[in-house]
Formats: sequence, C-alpha cells, structure tokens
Amino acid sequence: MRLLSGKRLCPAIARWFWQAVALGYTGTPRTEHSDTMGLIKLIILAALVWAALRFWRAMQQQRNTENPASQRPQTDAPVMVRCAQCQVHLPESRALRAGDQWYCCAEHRDEHDNR
Repeated sequence: MRLLSGKRLCPAIARWFWQAVALGYTGTPRTEHSDTMGLIKLIILAALVWAALRFWRAMQQQRNTENPASQRPQTDAPVMVRCAQCQVHLPESRALRAGDQWYCCAEHRDEHDNR
C-alpha cells in the first residue's frame, strides 16, 4: 500500500483509489458501450459453455469406443421355443421335441399326440 501513499502517486490519485475501493468500484466506467460489452461477455460465456460441452461429449464418445465389449449384446442367450400344447416359452435345452413340435413336458407331448 506504500505505492498509493503519495511517494509514487500523487495524494489525489491515492485518495480516489481508496474511495473507489470503499464504494465497490469495479474498474469499468459506464459508457454508451457498456451494454454492448455485456452482450459480448454473454456471447463469450455461451461459446465457452458450448466448447466445454463439445469437449465433454467427445471424451465420452472416445471412452465408449475404447471399450466396445461392454456395448455388445450377449449372444449366449438360449434359444427359446414354445410348447405346442400350452404356448409357454422355454429354453430349447429343456424342451421335448416330437417331429416339428416342441413341448414343455412329457404329459403335454403325449396329450397332443393323442389328438
């Protein structure tokens, strides 16, 4: 604060500085262009937000392409068939086959064959 005491700056400037600090002066004088400056600041802020979102999306996309195994659907799912008698779906490994028909149990197979 010695710089503003009067040795380097005149006492009038030092007094003006301390009054401005006490009143909360922001350093931007009010002119007819102050509204335009506010609009420019808003445009710059919007551009920064847009750039940050683009960067974040690019990073997400890059992370997803680096690990494609997590996005692949599982092909280990069993083949499902429908019982010709009761229309219940069950895995092919647990179903009984008679000709071109599938059944959930021996009773349904025998019952359907007797028709």
